[in-house]
Amino acid sequence: MFTPSTLVVISARNEAEGLRGLLPQLTKVCFAEGAEIVLVSDGSTDETAEVARSFHGIHVIEKNVNQGKLVSVMEGMRWGLSKPQATYRQVIIFDGDGQHHMCGIRDVLAQLAQGNNVVFASRYRKDCPVGSGQPPLDRQLLNSACRAIIQDVTGWSLTDPVCGLRGFTLEIAQWILSQTYVTDGYGFELETVLRLWHRSRETPLQWVEIPHPAIYNGRGKISEIYSSAHLEERLERIKAHQRHVVQVLLALGITELPNE
Repeated sequence: MFTPSTLVVISARNEAEGLRGLLPQLTKVCFAEGAEIVLVSDGSTDETAEVARSFHGIHVIEKNVNQGKLVSVMEGMRWGLSKPQATYRQVIIFDGDGQHHMCGIRDVLAQLAQGNNVVFASRYRKDCPVGSGQPPLDRQLLNSACRAIIQDVTGWSLTDPVCGLRGFTLEIAQWILSQTYVTDGYGFELETVLRLWHRSRETPLQWVEIPHPAIYNGRGKISEIYSSAHLEERLERIKAHQRHVVQVLLALGITELPNE
């Protein structure tokens, strides 16, 4: 009998083509590592849900309306952690757009096994393995801006605070699920960083950042998203992330930078 010790949560919207290339390898790695996958199709209009269901062992949650990554990730976590018979010891968030390599599952698990409560992956560390494709200039600037903001607010030296690949112990995952969130869309990454930092001011938190290959081209939507045709859309993300930080800090009762 398969008794999973890890829950892997994937949020995906219109990623049918990319999932056809991703899931064969990902399911093998997850099964070997004792991990169960739940994939949330976030208002997809293609065959995202059907493709995921074609792979044995993946639980699929299909939503008719697109509500954004944060809501989808929470829904996937809630499905797994609310099961009476759940045996999970940790939770990993893994993007469905092909930006994460399968090695990330084992790398995150290895760091959690060493006693870390939270594991953040980074595509911008100097020791990152070789990936696929050069990050567009706007993406580099976005990461630089977010990194500086997080450093100023928290003092944490995260090199890639918006990377979607991360892992949590069961205790932290349950705490994350219990929070009331104020951001939308792609606010999940920054909001969880800020909330974890705020929690750590009273409750010690052991976190670590690990290198991960940067993947900016490949099968499915990823090549289209990072093409010049979507530049204006990506530039809007910078303003959105700044808004997310302000929303979260105000919700936490913080009105000035703690480190100033």
